[in-house]
Amino acid sequence: MSFSEPIEKLVLESASSSVAVAPWWKRVPLIEIANILNGYPWESAKFNDQKGVPLIRIRDITSGKTDTYYDGDIADGYWIDNGDLLVGMDGDFNVRIWSGGRALLNQRVCKISPVENLYQKRFLAAVLPGYLKLINEKTNSVTVKHLSSKTIGEIPLPLPPLAEQRRIVAKIESLTAKSKRAREHLDHIPRLVEKYKQAVLSAAIAGRLSSSGSTGAVWQSVSVSKLFDWSSGKNLPTKKQNEGDVPVIGGNGITGYHDAALIDFPTVVIGRVGALCGNVHRSSGKAWITDNAIYAKTISPQVSLDFAALFFKNSKLNSLSGGSGQPYVNQSTLNGLQMPLPAMAEQKEIVGLVKCAFAWIDRLEKEAVSARKLVDALDKAILAKAFRGELVPQDPNDEPAEALLARIKAERAARLQPRRGRTAKVK
Repeated sequence: MSFSEPIEKLVLESASSSVAVAPWWKRVPLIEIANILNGYPWESAKFNDQKGVPLIRIRDITSGKTDTYYDGDIADGYWIDNGDLLVGMDGDFNVRIWSGGRALLNQRVCKISPVENLYQKRFLAAVLPGYLKLINEKTNSVTVKHLSSKTIGEIPLPLPPLAEQRRIVAKIESLTAKSKRAREHLDHIPRLVEKYKQAVLSAAIAGRLSSSGSTGAVWQSVSVSKLFDWSSGKNLPTKKQNEGDVPVIGGNGITGYHDAALIDFPTVVIGRVGALCGNVHRSSGKAWITDNAIYAKTISPQVSLDFAALFFKNSKLNSLSGGSGQPYVNQSTLNGLQMPLPAMAEQKEIVGLVKCAFAWIDRLEKEAVSARKLVDALDKAILAKAFRGELVPQDPNDEPAEALLARIKAERAARLQPRRGRTAKVK
């Protein structure tokens, strides 16, 4: 369904900072400062992934690149080059300055070409997402939301003096470049967290973590088959799922609760098959183990269950799994392992040290997630200040808004004069 409300009224009534305007600026409909080109309905039967010329489809506005090629006749006037401003007209109405190379423009994507001596393209690229988001939120649809170039043309854009537009763009790009670097560093932290945890586990099982004087060299090496008996979980009677207080544990951990227990003792639970293969979990008492997991049925007094869980997590069971198709872990896989065993006191010390290390790493990850949210909020705050006219100082020598508006009207009238050849129309 397409947007049908008066866009100017919607903008003026909105409290969103992304569509705000400084009191001393004017507003101007987008169509008065830009040309809009709708994509062409190329024959989809001639789309492929290797032959012909690149083609920009609506999904490519998000990714910034295309892997679609068109091998057919080419109509004139629909080439896109790096630096062109594109808008997706279905779904979330995304905006991108294209950098994926020369390509054809497909239908449901439009190119917006501002008259640069009236309106800066990069200022338009910064301004436009807030208005399109507002339109998206107010577009009712039971399937895919649609955006028309008529609606785009009616958007009442903020109109700072041209020189101020340039100052705003320079400031925004300077600040967001810093936040982009911060975001990239923060996005790398989850991968580092997994590496740090694996390093801690490896050190623990190798005897390099504890302070008991052992280096792991004097630990016993015992076959897992002598320490555990294994059993597979069972199908859960689903008619009673989530009707009790007994945890239901599978390869993905606790997935719900039940009113009856399959086991009533502490155990180690290991994902048995598929994407969950090799995942390790701990059960502290009564539980139902699902059929996508395997669990330790008995345990030797030589080993702490918590230490055993660390050992299995460090064993990278997924890489040891069998199966030519879907991977799986079975009793033979587990019983083929050799577990290094320090004295019970050292096992308990190691478990405590790993818990402390993991807690510290988890705090760092949590702080990184919070920082990531702050960076996103900072970008929004930068744009809000820009559109309120608070990001850069005003210059009394800038062209007055009234004069810029008059120039816009004159240049638009000139552009609309009849001329020979093919003319583009806004649909």
